[in-house]
Amino acid sequence: MNKMTKIIIFLFPLMLLISCGPSEEDIREQVRLEYEQLKIEQQKEEEKIKLELEQQNKEKKEEIVSGWWDSYFLLDGLKYLQETAYLFKFTSINISEDRKALSYNERQYDQIGLKGIERLAPKMGIPDSILYSILSTRPGDGNRKDTYENVEITWSVSTRGSPPDRFIYLRVNLSLIE
Repeated sequence: MNKMTKIIIFLFPLMLLISCGPSEEDIREQVRLEYEQLKIEQQKEEEKIKLELEQQNKEKKEEIVSGWWDSYFLLDGLKYLQETAYLFKFTSINISEDRKALSYNERQYDQIGLKGIERLAPKMGIPDSILYSILSTRPGDGNRKDTYENVEITWSVSTRGSPPDRFIYLRVNLSLIE
């Protein structure tokens, strides 16, 4: 065989193989489809993460409200115990109908201090750092505000009367953050 025939015999199958492969348009379409598939998978993963976070948030809020109810029933019990009734006689807890807010009110003789909130704050889920701020608040400080977890907390302290019959009043409001 001559040299030219050998080249043609070699090149013909090679050209046939090349021409049978995917076209540039086919390659572009395949890349586009793969990209779209990746976007869909990423969106599904983001939605899954979002749902997991929503579920965790819901469970945390249920845990917070459960603690509020625990504090409500604890206060109810403390009011009827002979040893503690005098400390909690003028203390109240109210939970809103939609269970998204708690209102705490306490009145004590100034000499006793705010013993009710010290006893009930852990059940209400109030962190020690915020409890310390509440107990450090003086009547002239006005309304105070802070947040923790999924809760916004506001409080104020006021007094009425003069020593030795001066009363200290504490109002604390807890609200779930949506």
